[in-house]
Amino acid sequence: MYFGRIEHEKGIEILLKSFANVHPKNPFLKLHLIGEGNYLDHSKKLSHKLNINNNIVFYGWKENDEVQKIMLGCDLCVLQSRIESFGLTIVEAMAAGIPVISATAGAIPEIIKDGETGLLVPSEDIEALTKAIFYALENRDKTQNMPKVAQKMVKEKFSWDLSAKKFIEIYKSIL
Repeated sequence: MYFGRIEHEKGIEILLKSFANVHPKNPFLKLHLIGEGNYLDHSKKLSHKLNINNNIVFYGWKENDEVQKIMLGCDLCVLQSRIESFGLTIVEAMAAGIPVISATAGAIPEIIKDGETGLLVPSEDIEALTKAIFYALENRDKTQNMPKVAQKMVKEKFSWDLSAKKFIEIYKSIL
């Protein structure tokens, strides 16, 4: 699955092309794309061109509770951004207990420890993403622990309580 803005900088066509490579060996696999954006029409056209449109579900925008329900039925979350300042969707997927494959763009390597809390690939590398997806699908025994480690890391580093404490410390230091 992918969820977030459907924009060029999110690398949607990289994901679609990788999915087109994975699809022939996994014809029953579905790609769930949740979100809206300027790249949505292009993404739909590309899915037709790649002949994978019957295996992609374009949901449009969904509220958080709906996204979480869709996540429950997904095996992977793939977020292949070209540019990313933080990667909130990555943290949300990790917190939900879904293995994550993401690009090495921006701050993402600060969130994902490759092979431990998720899998990292170069942002423009279709072949590397394809290999990572195959690896995750074929080695579920190796990737099933990643979400557990990631959930622990998310709780330790990104909880609201911890964020609030850090902000209070900053405010106190300024006063």
